[in-house]
Amino acid sequence: MTSVLANYHHKMENLAVRYRFNCNEMKMFGIPAEYDTAGQIRVLLTIDKNDGNPLAFERPYVTDMNNTELLFTSKGKYYALYDLPNGMNNIRVVSVTPGLVCSLRVFFASPNTMLLSHTNNPKMDIGFPVVYKYIPQLATGLPVGFSNFSYVEIRCFDSRTGFPLSVSTRGNRREGDSTYSYEFDNLSDCTPGPFIQQVEVYYESGVATRVLPGYCALSGPLIASRSQAVATKYGVADVGSQCAQMNFNAITDPRQHEFRQIVFAVENSAAMANAAFNLAQTIEGIIAQMNNGKPERQYSLILFDDKDIRFVSSTYDAALFTNQFTNAMLEVVYNNRTILTSRSLDVVAKVPEISIVSPTILYLFTSSPSSLSTGAVTPLTRNLQVNVFTLRNGSNVLVNDDLTYHQRSSGGRNLPVTSNGLLSLENLLSSSLYENSVVLDNVAQNCSAFVRFKFNVEDVATAFVVNVVGLGVETTYMVWSFDPNGKPINVTDYMTYVDKNTVTFSINPKEFAYWRNPWLLSVKTTSGACFVQIRVVSPITVIPGFIADAADDFPEDSPFSNRGSEHRAYAVFHVPSMSYAVNQLGVKSANVSEPWLDSDALRTYAVGPRDNISCSYQYISLNFVMPSSTLVRMEVSGSTSSTNPDAVFQRTFYFENLYAYGKNRS
Repeated sequence: MTSVLANYHHKMENLAVRYRFNCNEMKMFGIPAEYDTAGQIRVLLTIDKNDGNPLAFERPYVTDMNNTELLFTSKGKYYALYDLPNGMNNIRVVSVTPGLVCSLRVFFASPNTMLLSHTNNPKMDIGFPVVYKYIPQLATGLPVGFSNFSYVEIRCFDSRTGFPLSVSTRGNRREGDSTYSYEFDNLSDCTPGPFIQQVEVYYESGVATRVLPGYCALSGPLIASRSQAVATKYGVADVGSQCAQMNFNAITDPRQHEFRQIVFAVENSAAMANAAFNLAQTIEGIIAQMNNGKPERQYSLILFDDKDIRFVSSTYDAALFTNQFTNAMLEVVYNNRTILTSRSLDVVAKVPEISIVSPTILYLFTSSPSSLSTGAVTPLTRNLQVNVFTLRNGSNVLVNDDLTYHQRSSGGRNLPVTSNGLLSLENLLSSSLYENSVVLDNVAQNCSAFVRFKFNVEDVATAFVVNVVGLGVETTYMVWSFDPNGKPINVTDYMTYVDKNTVTFSINPKEFAYWRNPWLLSVKTTSGACFVQIRVVSPITVIPGFIADAADDFPEDSPFSNRGSEHRAYAVFHVPSMSYAVNQLGVKSANVSEPWLDSDALRTYAVGPRDNISCSYQYISLNFVMPSSTLVRMEVSGSTSSTNPDAVFQRTFYFENLYAYGKNRS
């Protein structure tokens, strides 16, 4: 303990912290590279709570990513102090005893720090140490000891999970004579309780990081008056304007962020030999692009056939994963065994077993239909997205089996591929990590003549990505796009992936002047159906849930588990900011065998705001009857006034009910 207390003779500055987390769940903890120190960085792990556990327990410890414990300078029953090796940017916590609650601090001695305060008065120099919810505020700051830096940014994070609670806000120099010389405007509303404030001081050749404590407080009189005003203004008290208890987990839901764990699953069969060879040729480029600026990603590999499922690799080390992936593909290349079906369905069910960080994305490469699942059919976690790449020779566009239910309900892709087409997957896969929402997922039965698809993209989106599947769509002049002003766009200039019977292109909507009218896509095939899926990279992430009680803020992910005996339910929605309003819901039974019927005659319901003081799911629909089918389509639309009141957004979701209906498809 003397070694711990000795640190207090210096100015300890936090580089990274995490408070009150489950000691078993810290699989990886990222530490930013620090520009401002050449001294020793230390790690302090403490055990905060041992209620309900035996008096005897094994002390948790800190390791590198190879599970080797760091060199400690002091330890006791409830703590351990370590020296962090130079250049180490990732650590993990290992705990043999379940249920322990830990806190972790990474710190170093430095005379340089950052002072922050909060106020709702821009003329006030130094404000208050706490932030008040529902009061628009700004932060003022004073960098102490820092000099010759370019700019400074602050961002709030959940102190337990580490998930961001806001976007980064850049500071501006204040006018006049101020002690706290920087001002941070347009701060997001806070969540009641403790949080951490990350300060990044940017230099030309690096970043200095400081992590400060923060607390969001409620102001009592404001709650009642604000709540009453919201209910009066919108008239939504009849559908649950207030919640009995607020669900804070929605605010840090991992579905609001990019995918952090990437799982590759490759069929091990003779039919996949050429495909495996090409995947081995391109995996280094794929991983390098995925890992660019994001070293905390976890990569996993599964091989499967009609009998076995084998977990080959799961590591954060990109170079190690690339080598293991290449060696595994050589095994597939030399496999001369033919299979008629595969255990691809069981692969999807097993992915959550190796999921370390969320959300998780699965890329499944197969050449054969899925066999019946050997286990119980259960719903997928909404933190998993399933993407199916089926090896096809061009005679069949898509395989329609049970994999399609998982793909659609998880918002993933279903693409036909050729062996040669796999050589150019790099841009498509790396982009998919950031495409957090499906805008449109429509099918037309006959596209032998041009068929038009309309869709809306919000003004805050940075990209929308269009997938088109159909016979011959990869040839010239089979796919056209038009901006909201009716101006044609040469989609060949925006292509990210082209293969037989499929094309993908990505457009930055900010390059075009629009908003009052929807975008148009026109598709033609040599014969038969065309499949169109449009995704968006956007800060607007709509998270749906379903409740039977309008005052409930803890919804189910599935509409089927909370619809009650009369098959009725409310749909509720969480959005990252009240600037984005959800106003309409459309619901209809869906059918994998005849997907062109999915978007016809949706039954629509009004959606209104709840009291966002007590409800984290800020919008709720009217009570409606949930269709009884194995797959349900849901379309959500809303508006944003962030830069243009005429800009609207739309989202498409699917929900499967296979676990209730078994193999009886409708």
